[in-house]
Amino acid sequence: MRSNHVYRSHDFLLHRFFGRDTLGTAHLRRNMMSEADIARGDIVIASAGMILYRYTKTGNIEVLVGKRSGEPWKGCYLCVFGGLVQPEDKNVFTAAIREAMEETGGKLCIKPQGIRIGTFGPKSFHHLLSLNKKNQVQAVKTNTLISIRHSFAMTVYAGLVVSGKPRDTREVKELCFECPHVLASKEAPFAFEQALILQKFCKRFVYNYQDA
Repeated sequence: MRSNHVYRSHDFLLHRFFGRDTLGTAHLRRNMMSEADIARGDIVIASAGMILYRYTKTGNIEVLVGKRSGEPWKGCYLCVFGGLVQPEDKNVFTAAIREAMEETGGKLCIKPQGIRIGTFGPKSFHHLLSLNKKNQVQAVKTNTLISIRHSFAMTVYAGLVVSGKPRDTREVKELCFECPHVLASKEAPFAFEQALILQKFCKRFVYNYQDA
């Protein structure tokens, strides 16, 4: 957060770009929201992120992953790179692009496709990654409720990496491209509900489920 207050733009963006139907818990406010307001739990902060992928020479898909360098979930994998929607962002989509570039070192050439994977939160559960009987990536919901100080809702988009190399940042380390099936076969520990996001991505891009 950039100051002692969070501007209403965050909450306004929830309504304007996510839609009231998508996030019925969003509580619109016309004035500035203090951190105390948000801590009470009646405000949902808009955030945006992007799952980045590339095609190998054989046509297979690899996703960019990294490990969180801080708590919570320190050392666990991330496959979505994102953060808060800022007042200067044109919309949630452009916020996702900006955050993805910032968190991966700013050296990737990303082709934004505008394809939305989904909106996640504000109430989320940790998910584990594995393979199902069809040898497909699956996310298994646990009973661990993701508890953080503020309530966030993130809209996630897909972005195709056409060139460049990721660089570690303060927030994310060991950035590299991995095959989703390899990650699932070794049951790589993912932070938050990002295993669920990866499953939804695979359904859309790897298995071509149009209703994913």
